[in-house]
Amino acid sequence: MQLKFAAMQFVKWRRTLKELIAFEKALDVNIIMSVTDFKGTILAVNKKFCEVSQCTEEELVGKSHNVINSGYHNKAFFSDMWQTIRNGHVWKGEIKNKTKNGNYYWVDTVIVPVVDVRDGIQQFLSLRVVVTGRKEAELTLERAIFALSHKVRQPLVNMQALVTLCKTENISDEEFDQVTNYMQHELDRMDDLTRHLALDLHNYKATGKTGSSNSLAEEAYTPT
Repeated sequence: MQLKFAAMQFVKWRRTLKELIAFEKALDVNIIMSVTDFKGTILAVNKKFCEVSQCTEEELVGKSHNVINSGYHNKAFFSDMWQTIRNGHVWKGEIKNKTKNGNYYWVDTVIVPVVDVRDGIQQFLSLRVVVTGRKEAELTLERAIFALSHKVRQPLVNMQALVTLCKTENISDEEFDQVTNYMQHELDRMDDLTRHLALDLHNYKATGKTGSSNSLAEEAYTPT
């Protein structure tokens, strides 16, 4: 009876081991994983972590995540992160890291406190997904919208000045025609800019990219 029970436990253990191995292989495909102690010292990393950071396991284990710190985030950013997880809460955010050879990459990160039977925090499990392409598209879109807002505002300021001029000065019919033609030109340009903006926003929502021709970025930085 004991032998049968032991055999059943062995089969169950092997099944669990196979499931864990399969789970680890699945993680290594897309998920960057690391485990740290309470102080932040790295205890374990998976293959994906090494692949993306271009560091060996030996170069990472025993160190902190400062090994891949890009310097992009300020101290308050990481202080908030540490305060959150050390208080037993899950932290989620996007972090810009740096590979061993100096290239930058963005990761969407979740950090989960790992507790013991007494609910004391022993370790932290970090799971990350590389989102560099999406993040770069967002930043490009953000910069382009800022530049575009300036390009749209300037014609409005010019037209406002012309309207004031028409109200306060006696201008000839020829001068009035020149003013209205200029205003129509500026209105057409603003319409073109806003249509490009709408198109790129639509493309970004659909694909996570700002468009194959980067129409918004190109238009925003094109001198007039």
